Amino acid sequence: MANRKDGRLVSWWRYFLIFMGVSFNKVKAVHELSAGEEAALQAERQKLRALAADPAVVGLLRAAKERAPSHVNQEVWRKLKPNDSFVRGFVRTDFAAAVERAFGPGAAGIYLSGAAGEKVAFTDKPRLFSHFDQNAHRFPLAGEEYAELHLRVPFDPDSEVRAIELGVPVRGSAGEALGSLVALVEMASLRKDSRVAG
Repeated sequence: MANRKDGRLVSWWRYFLIFMGVSFNKVKAVHELSAGEEAALQAERQKLRALAADPAVVGLLRAAKERAPSHVNQEVWRKLKPNDSFVRGFVRTDFAAAVERAFGPGAAGIYLSGAAGEKVAFTDKPRLFSHFDQNAHRFPLAGEEYAELHLRVPFDPDSEVRAIELGVPVRGSAGEALGSLVALVEMASLRKDSRVAG
């Protein structure tokens, strides 16, 4: 998905759909957020930025930078259960405390990756161990924020949005990107927050 520069969500595959003859207005109608949802999404982004600036999070990436990155085969990672001791090793209490400071209790779907894309810490087991070749990591590592729509049925313009993935850089003292922080915001939660705010 393209970087969000004008406050709107833009996806690479949107252009593919247009090229294939799918109506732009039809695609746009599916992906346009209401004003309340936009405000709720912006609030989530602000929380993620605050978490990225938390000294505990920056410290985790600094420590990870001093050691060789972990490499786990994706097929092996996929088969590991959330309660596996290796997986549980990434559910760190210092990261959990930082997440709670930024998002409040019960936040989930938040992942911290080192420069090589490998996981350093997370709230719950992500689908991928490495985000190295994913835009949610590549954009933040280049110093830019990122947003991507996740549809219930991929590439189907009629499908409703299931979640929005946000990515922000975690910066060092000199402003350099040490890694990425990604949050998966469920649309159901976003709509609920927008109604409460309204």
